[in-house]
Amino acid sequence: MKNALAIAMSLWLICMSGISCSVGVKEKDEKQSEVMETITRQQRCDIAKRNFNMLNTKKAVYEENERGDLVQLNDAQIAQRKSESETSIRKYCDNE
Repeated sequence: MKNALAIAMSLWLICMSGISCSVGVKEKDEKQSEVMETITRQQRCDIAKRNFNMLNTKKAVYEENERGDLVQLNDAQIAQRKSESETSIRKYCDNE
C-alpha cells in the first residue's frame, strides 16, 4: 500500500530543491488510474492538499512533457492545476 501511495504521488507531484516542483505527465494517466484505485480516500485527500499547497507556495512549477523534458508552467496552467486540486480536495476530504 505504501508503494502505491509513493507511486501515485511521484506521478502527480515531484518536488525538487524546495524552490521548484513538477507535476506528472498526463500520459501517465493509465498507470496513475491503476495506482489511484489502490490508495484510500484519505490518501487521495492528502495528495490533493499537498499539490494545492505546492502550487500556492513554490516560485516555479514544472511539468514533464511527452518527451520527458521539464517545462515550466505558466500562470494559466498553474491556475488550472490549482482548480483541479481544489476539486479533488472537495471530492476526497469530507469537508475538512
